[in-house]
Parts: sequence; C-alpha cells; structure tokens
Amino acid sequence: MIDVPSVIYPCPTYSLRGLVWHQGRAVTIDTYRGYLLETVPLTGSTVVLNKFTAREFKEATDLAITGSVLWVVKDNTISYCHWGEFALQPYLELPDPIEGIAVSEGGVYVSCRRLAEILVFGR
Repeated sequence: MIDVPSVIYPCPTYSLRGLVWHQGRAVTIDTYRGYLLETVPLTGSTVVLNKFTAREFKEATDLAITGSVLWVVKDNTISYCHWGEFALQPYLELPDPIEGIAVSEGGVYVSCRRLAEILVFGR
C-alpha cells in the first residue's frame, strides 16, 4: 500500500470544490479562480490544467470524469468538455440548483437539494 500524506495542500488554491481521481491524480476545482487543478497525491505537486479557460470554470461546484470526458456543475447547469481541451459545452439546464453529479457510461446522475431526488439522464 502506498503512503499518502494525511493532508494535501494543492497550491495555488482559494476555494476547492469537487474531487475526482483521473489517472492516479486528484482533480479538483478552485471555484473562486476557476482553476481546474491536478495534484499528485504523493508529492502534493499541483498543476493548473485550464489556464486559458479558467473563466468558464468560475463558481463551479462539482465535477465528474468518465473516460476522457470531464463534467462540470455550475449552479443549475451541467457542462462537459474533452480532457485536455477544457472548453465547456452545455449539456443540461435544470430549474433548480444542482448539488452533485456522478456519471457512468449509461447515464448522468444529478442530485438536487430542493427536489430531494437523484435525477437520471441518458448519455
């Protein structure tokens, strides 16, 4: 088993939201700056992945990755992009704020606090 530090401080960060694993690295969003951050857990080394599209990711609250597609939640909207491009494309908009997202090969699962339900959408 690999020893991982008990706390990882990805720099530069201000306000982190969402956390997923991609190719053995932690990926999260600095919702204040819009940075999509990739962190190596063993070293804490952090890279900003979306330097040129950070504005699109500001105020994002959650994310999911399936294959080479990154899914991003921002208020009541779900957007997606291909890994490495990071240019968000709209996928779905709901009347209520979205709290969380999970994606599988067969569907997009969305939680909404106000509805108290998990909504399922086909891909």
